[in-house]
Amino acid sequence: MIIQILYVLLALLGLGFLILIHELGHYFMARRVGMRVEVFSIGLGRPLCSWTFQGVQWQLGVLPFGGYVKIAGEKEETSHAGKPLAEDTFFGKTPWDRIKVALMGPTVNIVFALLLFTIIWLSGGKSEPFSRHTNIIGYVDVDSELYAKGVRAGDQIVRYNHKEFTGFKDLLYASVLKQQSLDIQGNKIDYYTQGQKPFEYVLTPYKDPRSRGGDFKTIGVLSPASVLLFAKPPADSDFPFDQSPMKESGIVFGDRIIWARGEMVFSMTQLGQLVNEQKVFLSVEREGKLLGVKVPRVQIRDLRLTQQQKIELEDWRHQIHSKAMVKELFFIPYMISAYGTVETSLAYIGEDAQEHTIYDEDMDAILKAGDRIVAVDGVAVKSAYSFMEAMQTRHIQLIVQRGFPAKELTWKEENEAFARAIDPHHLRQVVTQVIAGESSVSVGDLHALRPVKPILLSDLPLSSSKKHWLLQEITAQQERIEKIQDPALREQAMKALDRQKQKLVLGIPLGDISVRYNPTPFVVFSQVLGDTAKTLSSLFTGKLNPKWMSGPIGMVQIIHHGWNVGVKEALFWMGAISLSLGIFNLFPLPALDGGHICFALYEWIFRRKVSAKAMEKLVIPFIALLIGLFVYVTYQDILRLFSRFF
Repeated sequence: MIIQILYVLLALLGLGFLILIHELGHYFMARRVGMRVEVFSIGLGRPLCSWTFQGVQWQLGVLPFGGYVKIAGEKEETSHAGKPLAEDTFFGKTPWDRIKVALMGPTVNIVFALLLFTIIWLSGGKSEPFSRHTNIIGYVDVDSELYAKGVRAGDQIVRYNHKEFTGFKDLLYASVLKQQSLDIQGNKIDYYTQGQKPFEYVLTPYKDPRSRGGDFKTIGVLSPASVLLFAKPPADSDFPFDQSPMKESGIVFGDRIIWARGEMVFSMTQLGQLVNEQKVFLSVEREGKLLGVKVPRVQIRDLRLTQQQKIELEDWRHQIHSKAMVKELFFIPYMISAYGTVETSLAYIGEDAQEHTIYDEDMDAILKAGDRIVAVDGVAVKSAYSFMEAMQTRHIQLIVQRGFPAKELTWKEENEAFARAIDPHHLRQVVTQVIAGESSVSVGDLHALRPVKPILLSDLPLSSSKKHWLLQEITAQQERIEKIQDPALREQAMKALDRQKQKLVLGIPLGDISVRYNPTPFVVFSQVLGDTAKTLSSLFTGKLNPKWMSGPIGMVQIIHHGWNVGVKEALFWMGAISLSLGIFNLFPLPALDGGHICFALYEWIFRRKVSAKAMEKLVIPFIALLIGLFVYVTYQDILRLFSRFF
């Protein structure tokens, strides 16, 4: 707690420092051209304290955000007697002098940003998560057009709207900017053969299924790829590995999860979906070959059964000594023989409350008559009743890679290293043995773990304080849902909450690896400049909703996050914010430095000043507009802040 408070103070000081150097730029240039500075204020509102030095009143405002330099004669063009103002006043100087004063504040911010980026570069760069710069997809929405076109997790995006794809932030921009279509180029990658097949699709963004208000849009890519590494927790961590269901699996610190229930795994989102999907992974023998098949896992009450089939299932229930009623047990939408051979498919009621039928001819992967089931989620079975017994407990079969990465990766090589890290021959071997029902298999650096029984999120071995926080979070969500007026939306939200309560987890922390990010300071500068220009231009053209902008509170949060990660991360965000402040102030709006520059240029070119009344009519509305924007984005910052806790 003390450390977090310290980081908040450092964040506040960092933002205050950026404002300070901006105003110092104005101050020193004003003094240099001979203007008389009356007040130098850090912060706005009533002064908390003030003192006089070199004829200037220095003060600290009650509001820690903002600041100003008051120059003599800044509010009037002529003296009260109608004579020209004294030479040491703002309008007593030439237009070029006024331009230099207005320009110096933003210039200091811009130069300071470049200085910070240079310091980071000279110190060897900073560590960033693999997922920040990767072009490999981590999860694709199964209901998206992109998924229907065959793009899956693990595939690669190379170009985005005819530009190089630099990372997931490109898609985040698209989620808040009102773009009508996106051109995506990339490669479909087969990790079992290392083959690649290029693709290009023009896609229409749609409402992101994770967006509550519908403000965010997506093309179907819901997360970037990450390295699911089981890293050793810090010494002060309260993670009780001895109580985790993964303890007996054979996993060791440093293992990277790469495969689960028949699929290569590329993100936490995908792994969570595989752990919780209402399907079972079966190992079946078909015409002398073994293959893995995923089929629905349903309760027997949802199967359309004949009376004879019901009697047979009841007999198997007795053989496994289950105390539950047969209709409450889990099965698959197929009838099997006493020896575990598939006989016929069955109609069933799915999660959508609709009746479904699986036809053998639809897909080669669907079970066919004559298939013999040899394992259920990695648990070997030899008869119908052992199959039924295995169906009652969910298990997850995992394959891990040991020793990745062998060395620290840079952001330039991470995608190639990720795509080529797994030997396809070893992968095919270990997957084949897993499908055969074997466990604790090792081939090269790949290792099949023993089947794991996931647990409910609420059953995680957490400390009492964390369990209390989790309970409070669920209670708060339920209270918010109960306040929803629309009955359909309320029911939908309540179902989502129920699914969250029943969420299954593996019970171990998985973290992404770090890569070394160290482009030249000019590259970083141009990237941040481009992002800032894109954001501001989208704001003024109406493509960006102001609610997604950050105000002072958001800036403090960003710098605070940087301090949590490390000094270099904090310096980077200070540089990015400093550059954004500098660019924003150069916009040709009457209330900003760019507006003062435009007024001076007008006078310089046309040899006449803008009248005081005209300037007032221009400046006052824009001041009101900026104050309104300031209040609005601050309000949105507060909403986002509190949404993390309630």
